[in-house]
Amino acid sequence: MHVLITGAGSIGIAMCAMLKSAGAEVSVYARGETLRAVRTNGIRKTGLFGELEYSPDAFDVSDDYGSFAPNSFDFILICAKTMAT
Repeated sequence: MHVLITGAGSIGIAMCAMLKSAGAEVSVYARGETLRAVRTNGIRKTGLFGELEYSPDAFDVSDDYGSFAPNSFDFILICAKTMAT
């Protein structure tokens, strides 16, 4: 299963780590400081459901949707805040 996570805040990062631990191939759309942090440090999740840590090369990370192979995802998860739900 190949999943794209768009929105790499706290929920998006947790989803990346949990899906990766379940064996999914995970790509991440991130911008700005988050993009640089994931590319430099990878992903580390702590909390109620345990700790998971992945190196920067464990994920395909980009701020350009065009850099991901077309039609390559089984699921796209949008993990973004909204103020109007």
